[in-house]
Amino acid sequence: MTTALPPENGSTPSGRATALIRRFLPPDVVGSFRSCAAAEVPEPFRRLLDHQSHMTVAMETLHGQAVSLEVLAVAERPATDADPFGYTREIVLRCPRVNPELFPEASCRTPPETGWVVQYGIVGIALERLPGPIAEAIRRQMTPLGRILIEAGLHRQVRDVGLLEVVAGQRLSKLFGGAGAASGPRTYGRVATIDIERQPVISLLEVAAVPALS
Repeated sequence: MTTALPPENGSTPSGRATALIRRFLPPDVVGSFRSCAAAEVPEPFRRLLDHQSHMTVAMETLHGQAVSLEVLAVAERPATDADPFGYTREIVLRCPRVNPELFPEASCRTPPETGWVVQYGIVGIALERLPGPIAEAIRRQMTPLGRILIEAGLHRQVRDVGLLEVVAGQRLSKLFGGAGAASGPRTYGRVATIDIERQPVISLLEVAAVPALS
C-alpha cells in the first residue's frame, strides 16, 4: 500500500528520518534507520505502518484503547519555502493497555502509571498553514495531532510514506522501558508527509515501540 510518489526532497526514508532527528539529537543516539520495502516488514508492523491514514487511528485500533500524548521536546526555527516545517516536536504516544502481539510480556508486568509507550515520533509542522485555533490546539500539547486534524474536518492526504527498519539506540531503548543501552531492540517505523488543503503541512517520523527489558 506504500505510496509510489517520489520521496520528499529526493531523499530516502532513512535520510528523511535522520534529518528530523537532527533537530534534537545525533541520529545514532536515537537509533539506526534502514529504508525497507513493505515485503520486508513483518506483521503486525506492516499493517500498523503501511497505509495512508493517521497513526493515531492505527495505534488505537491495534491496542483497543485511546492513546495519550507526551511531548518530550520542542524546537522552533523560521519557516522557509524549502522547509516550511518550522515547529518541530519530539513525542511519545502512551496507552493504558497494549496488544500482546507487540508487547507479549505485558500480561505479567505492571503497566507504568502513565501507560505504556507505544509510539515514538518527531513531527515537523507548518503552523502558519493551519487555521489559528488548530495551531493553538497543537501548541497546547494536550491532544495527539491526528485526533486534532480528524476532529477539525480538514481535507488531509497522507502521502510519500516510506518504511524503516529501526534498531533502537540509547534514546529509544530508554523510552521503550530499558536502561538506555547503546543498542536496543529491533522495530519498524515510517516517514510520511501530510498535505492539508493541498499543501504540505506536516513531515513526520513514527516508530512503533517494543519492549526493551533490562
